Amino acid sequence: MSSHPEGAVDLGLSPAEPPATLYHGTAERFIASIKESGSRPGARKHVRLSSDLDTAVRGGARHGAPVVLTVRKGRCFICRKTVSG
Repeated sequence: MSSHPEGAVDLGLSPAEPPATLYHGTAERFIASIKESGSRPGARKHVRLSSDLDTAVRGGARHGAPVVLTVRKGRCFICRKTVSG
């Protein structure tokens, strides 16, 4: 799933009903910035959210010591299901 403010990006994906809990895997070194400014896509077009914990851990581990943030349904703007899930 990807999440972004409504109208900010058009990837041609249909809105999807998210599961009750989604996960965002990141590296420990990014936590202070996320706490200050929120999770931002940076140079990408969306913030990557996973429906399972293992995928989020792997995603966070790509950039250092992994940390997984939990996003509860209703806390993200718009969720769109991507081909990769």
